[in-house]
Order: sequence, then C-alpha cells, then structure tokens
Amino acid sequence: LREEHQCVAAVYSTLTGNMRSVLKTAAENPDLTPYSSEFVKKTGISISNINLVIKTLQNRDMVTTDEKRQLVITDPALRQYLSL
Repeated sequence: LREEHQCVAAVYSTLTGNMRSVLKTAAENPDLTPYSSEFVKKTGISISNINLVIKTLQNRDMVTTDEKRQLVITDPALRQYLSL
C-alpha cells in the first residue's frame, strides 16, 4: 500500500496546479458537475480552463464523465489519495 501511495504521489506531483485543483474538487465533491458554478468557485479556475483540464485528464485516462456529466476519477488509488 505504501508503494502504491508513493507511485500515485509521484504521478500527482507531475500535474499542473489546475489539474490538481480539478481532481481534488471532483474527489471531494463527487455530486457536482465540473460545469456548475459551485465547482468553478471551488477550483478558482475559469470554465474554459476547466474544460481544457478535463480534456487533458481524459486524454491521460485519469477521468471520465458519467451520465450526469460528473467527473469520475478512473484510478481507485488516485481517488483514495485525493480523499486523504
């Protein structure tokens, strides 16, 4: 478990601040869509930048969206790391 945590932390450390903010907000607020005003407010990022971040994270297979357009963090270890 410790090695997995270190690997996830290493990957997380390579992400931009905006990517970290979107992932952390999604992990802490799974009921919010990334296009809601509350999500935008919590991240402090403009909606256009949130869109860019989501596309980048999707291209890296780190997130997907569900039928409610909520972000889903695909890696359970990353999801757990973000909830610490």
